[in-house]
Amino acid sequence: MITDNRTSPVDVTQHLAELVMTTWNRPRTDDEALIAKCALLDWTGVTVAGYGSDIVRSLAAAIGARTPSRSEAPHTIARLLATSGHVLDYDDVLSPIGHPGNTVFPAALAVSASVGVSGTALIDSIVAAIEVEARIGDLLGEEHYARGFHSTATIGIFGAAVVAALLSGADRDDVVASIRLAALSAAGLKSAFGSWGKSLQVGHAVSEGVLAGSLVRSGAVLERDTFAGPQGFLDTHLGQADLGRLRSPSESALAELIFKYHASCFGTHSAIDGALTLVPPGDLENLVAVELHISPKHVGMCDLPHASTALEAKFSLAYAVAIALRFRAVDLETLTDATVGEPEVRRLASKISLHVDRGGSFSRTRVVARFADGTTKEANVDSFQAARGRDIAEVQWPRLIDKARSLLTPWLRPVDQEALLAAIGDLEAMESIEQLADTMLDQLGDSSIGAKESHV
Repeated sequence: MITDNRTSPVDVTQHLAELVMTTWNRPRTDDEALIAKCALLDWTGVTVAGYGSDIVRSLAAAIGARTPSRSEAPHTIARLLATSGHVLDYDDVLSPIGHPGNTVFPAALAVSASVGVSGTALIDSIVAAIEVEARIGDLLGEEHYARGFHSTATIGIFGAAVVAALLSGADRDDVVASIRLAALSAAGLKSAFGSWGKSLQVGHAVSEGVLAGSLVRSGAVLERDTFAGPQGFLDTHLGQADLGRLRSPSESALAELIFKYHASCFGTHSAIDGALTLVPPGDLENLVAVELHISPKHVGMCDLPHASTALEAKFSLAYAVAIALRFRAVDLETLTDATVGEPEVRRLASKISLHVDRGGSFSRTRVVARFADGTTKEANVDSFQAARGRDIAEVQWPRLIDKARSLLTPWLRPVDQEALLAAIGDLEAMESIEQLADTMLDQLGDSSIGAKESHV
């Protein structure tokens, strides 16, 4: 038990479970439904595109699952889907969680393989899970991520557990038990950034979260509070069991969801946009130097000084910006192992330097470009604002449709692609998402996918 200075003694885990049930049961707003559909649209594209990667095929072989079909256990389906959805590092972003879409949607589709789930229930579970993930992030604070924990995995496991529990008919006590069980397996390290380990640990987290939710519905009970109690998750992961750290219950975390339009760590996006604004294609030969003035949070996240693979370049400000300047885009076609090794990309990367501004904002990057004629150009760019979910209907939905089509086209026939997009667009009207899940799993199960050349 802990004390909330504003009210009376409360139990943190019980409080989070109550938040889950309140969010799950209240009417959904139109904006929440549309943001959830946008997140599903975005996740679908990156997951299908990521499924052909070497690491996903190796993972499937290692666990004896050729494809994420309905014949597999839900936690196995979730592991494959979540690994696929994160391998390109092109999925949505929400501070302080990380990438919530890829922790909740794999769980939902995995559970739907054995439990009837409507489109409305899917949306409701996603909203509840992301809101509670955000509150867990509040309890952990900045120190958790700064110390080296990969919050997409360490926090995402709880979102996956909540989704699995809710879609299986959980009550508040079941949600409490799911959170406690998930705490036993919460893990994830930033040292894996720039390697296959980053997506593998997210797949592991989501799989364990689904297993926790499923165990509870099978009657498992955990009396000890392994989440907020002494030597529990919060205690050992640098968090605080203090409800005063939580944002207001009425504050929507979902509205702050950010979508990626460059295929690299989101910490590189403001720098990419600033560099593209300042350095037109015709000025590359005259470019002397590019200074990127970044925040302390960028350090240890996306400041790799050298890159020899596309995965490493995604977490290197110098190489991500160099790719952008060389090709005028950072996507799956321009950011490859081959392009990272190009002499021109390496030449441009060598001109880029990082300067840490101790009071700098993570969302904003000051970019300074210096040219041979003595000219200096400067831009202060915040790419976060242009990618937030709050402008969903007018801005994000059309952009995400284009992004999804670009990701799906190499893998799906036009008729299958359009069927998938139409199903997502009509999500609220679905009495069962079985067709959507089948379409997704069938496409991933197509043996031709595994034979195609992966982008990573």
